[in-house]
Amino acid sequence: MSVVSYAERLCSHEGCGRSHSSKGYCSVHYNRWRRNMPMDAPIRGEGIRTCSLPGCLNRHSAKGLCRLHRRRQRTGIDLDKPYNPDPKSTYIVCGYDKCVEPAKRNGLCGLHNYRIKHGLNMGEPRRGEGNGRVCKIDGCERPHDAKGYCSTHYNRWRGNSKVPMDAPIALPLTTQQCKHPTCKRKTHKIGYCNLHYQRFRKKTDMDSPRSGPLRVKNPDGYVLIAISPGLRMPEHRLVMERFVGRALLPGETVHHKNGQRDDNRLENLELWSSSHPSGQRIQDKLKWAKEFIALYDTPLFNRP
Repeated sequence: MSVVSYAERLCSHEGCGRSHSSKGYCSVHYNRWRRNMPMDAPIRGEGIRTCSLPGCLNRHSAKGLCRLHRRRQRTGIDLDKPYNPDPKSTYIVCGYDKCVEPAKRNGLCGLHNYRIKHGLNMGEPRRGEGNGRVCKIDGCERPHDAKGYCSTHYNRWRGNSKVPMDAPIALPLTTQQCKHPTCKRKTHKIGYCNLHYQRFRKKTDMDSPRSGPLRVKNPDGYVLIAISPGLRMPEHRLVMERFVGRALLPGETVHHKNGQRDDNRLENLELWSSSHPSGQRIQDKLKWAKEFIALYDTPLFNRP
């Protein structure tokens, strides 16, 4: 006689292959035996009943159908409508006839699921779609949205906007053009492009050419001059360079006599130098002194 270990024993109920738990039964049949319940009823999760519609493997819900087909049967929708008529699509479409919105619940889109839940007309077109109506405001040809208005005039009518009902509807910023007479760039703020808006805000010349010199004042109070596209330099240094006929050296600075940084008249400017010898040997100082005298001992710098 062969001996079977406790771990290898199976339920003694006919047709059940589950592991033994107690009194010769598995855990399910043992609980049924204790409570005098039908022993032959199917076990939940085993032998799941599916939808009776051919080709549908969804779990049974009621009347032999799954939840989707049961809902279609109750609402009169074609039961044979496929889940997804477009095989390339990645979502299931709404089960209502001619609706191609993605299904969200019970096989329907959010709108039709809401309508069937509250007993509303399923065939009514969506707001602003399929009715051919336009806004009732004179001159407005935008599609109808609600209360006889398009979406813009409806929001104005509700009071969401302080704009009057008869005010023109602004075009998207991407289609508007700068209101400066000679500019064709797109608007940025208050009807101007970015360039003319900055000129308007800083009260500079609106008609100055883009590539020409443009005087602006930086936060430190110095005036900057555009000498080339994308390149600016301080005006006081530019005036001094034109006076001495060369570019200023790294150790040279321009001083404003009256302390006003935007007063760049030549008579208000003077050249300062912070140059000094690199060493303390006599030879180095003499060399530096000769170079310094040769650079600055000219009639240009000897004026009173």
